[in-house]
Amino acid sequence: YRLKKKFIEEISLEDINKKYKEILKIKNRVITFVDTKANKVSKKDTLKSIESAKHNLTDHTKTKKLDKKFLDKELKLKKITSKIYNEKTGVYEYILENKIKVVFKQTDFSKNKITLQATSFGGRSLYSVDRLDTVTKSSSFVQKSGVGKLSFIEMKKLLAGKDVSVSMGISNLTENIYGFANSEDLETMFKLIYLKTTQSKIDKTPANNYKQQLKDRVKNEEKNPKVKFAKESLLFYYKNNPR
Repeated sequence: YRLKKKFIEEISLEDINKKYKEILKIKNRVITFVDTKANKVSKKDTLKSIESAKHNLTDHTKTKKLDKKFLDKELKLKKITSKIYNEKTGVYEYILENKIKVVFKQTDFSKNKITLQATSFGGRSLYSVDRLDTVTKSSSFVQKSGVGKLSFIEMKKLLAGKDVSVSMGISNLTENIYGFANSEDLETMFKLIYLKTTQSKIDKTPANNYKQQLKDRVKNEEKNPKVKFAKESLLFYYKNNPR
C-alpha cells in the first residue's frame, strides 16, 4: 500500500497524458473482429475507419465554462409536523408538511456516508398494457441523460470530485429513488434528486446510442439457445401476457 501510494504521488497529469498519446501512436496493433455472419473486413477499411475516427473526436476540455450551481433557485424548506423516536430500534420517523414520511437511522459501520431510498406505491401497475414497455425502459433513458439545462457530460463535470450518486427506477408496484453521498456532498445529492424528479429529460444522442444497444442486444439474444428456451417457457406459462 505504501509503495503504491508513493508511486501515485510521483505520477503527474502530464505523465499520464504523455503515456496516453504514446499508446495512441502504437504501430503494431492486433485487431480482433467477432462476427456471427462471417463478414470479412479488409486491412485497408480498418485503417481507414481508425483514421476517420481520429478526425471526429470531440475535445470536451474546450467546452464552455459551466456554472457551478445545479439550481438557479433556493429550495424552500418543509416543516416537520410530526416526530417519533423508537428507542428499541433507534429509528426516527418524521412527517413533513407535504405528507412525505422520512425514516432515519444513524449507524457507525459506515461513517461519513449517507444512503437514501425513497419509495412511492404505484409503479407499472398504473399503466395500460400498451405502455408497459415504454415505462420499463424509461428510467434507463433518463439515467443516461442530463437534468434541467445540463447535458449528461455537463452534469458529470459538475459532479467531478464529489462522492454522490442518484438513480431512479420503477418496478411493478413502486417507483424508487436511490441516493448515496458523503456528508460533505449531502446537499448536492438532494439537489440532484430534486432535478431528476422535476426536470428530468431524455437527451437525443445518448438515447439514440442506447436504442442501438437495445437493437444489438435483441439480435444477439435471438442466437442464444437459453433466451429462446426462456421465451418459450414464458409463452407456455403466461401466454405472452406482458404483465
